[in-house]
Amino acid sequence: MSDLIRISRRRLLASGGKAAVMMAAAGIAPQFIRPGRAYAADALAPGMIGGPTGFEGAERYQYGADTPEGRAIEAAKALKGAGKAPTKIVLGLSDGSIGQLTQPFPAGAPSIKELWEKETGIAIEIVGLPNGQEFTKTMQDISTKGGAYDIYSTEWNRLGDLAETGGIAKLDDFVAQHKPEWDDPVSGYVNGAKGVSLLNKYRGSNYGVSLDGDFQTWVYRTDLFGDEAEKKAFKDKYGYDLAPPKTWKQHGDIAAFFQRPDKGLFGSTDLRNQGWGYTNWYQRYVSMASPTSSC
Repeated sequence: MSDLIRISRRRLLASGGKAAVMMAAAGIAPQFIRPGRAYAADALAPGMIGGPTGFEGAERYQYGADTPEGRAIEAAKALKGAGKAPTKIVLGLSDGSIGQLTQPFPAGAPSIKELWEKETGIAIEIVGLPNGQEFTKTMQDISTKGGAYDIYSTEWNRLGDLAETGGIAKLDDFVAQHKPEWDDPVSGYVNGAKGVSLLNKYRGSNYGVSLDGDFQTWVYRTDLFGDEAEKKAFKDKYGYDLAPPKTWKQHGDIAAFFQRPDKGLFGSTDLRNQGWGYTNWYQRYVSMASPTSSC
């Protein structure tokens, strides 16, 4: 799943030039975290104008003037210096994601929040939203014109719903001006322009910035899969050896075989959580045309 941050249209219209600062704040986090060289750095590396220092590999998170990070920070600083920036930006963010912006990583490094505030002089206030209720809280704020947040954070697949409300800002002008380079082959999104279109756009326009992408890892219990009695019982019932599944049919067989709720054992948990289960459902949906294909 990918979390997406969007600028509140109500705050955008009310803030005028300050909106550029919100866009910079929204776009800076993904670019701070990028691959690169690794060596000790107690000061900025050659050609860099900002970013963290003081720990091994710090230069991987630093930025130059002609980088998305540099353009974002310098634009925010210019607005701050001209008295056109807000004192603080209010971000509504899932409780479970707050640490990504507030916790230092690695140890001894400043957090993204600390670094932004130090370099721009603009505070970020993070309002925690209960996991699974981010979209509901966002829609409530939009529909009531509450204006509680400058930036919303919800799942990427809600982008179209929010854009249709007219409650979030279209970011095309800011993207054209500040060039975030989301399609960069090294530091950009997976699949380049296609990834940008999928995650950040709706009907051809930019409405959000995807900042948190996840991948899934399937695990299985070796004590069960290696149990000789279980292996024999499974093969007797299904006609093939018990092993980690390679197709959805095998997954279904194994899940049914181990489904023993009276003993506190469940065959599979991939669809049990309503907040996260849909990400697993997507995999099933796209493979419906080939039910025996690999998981």
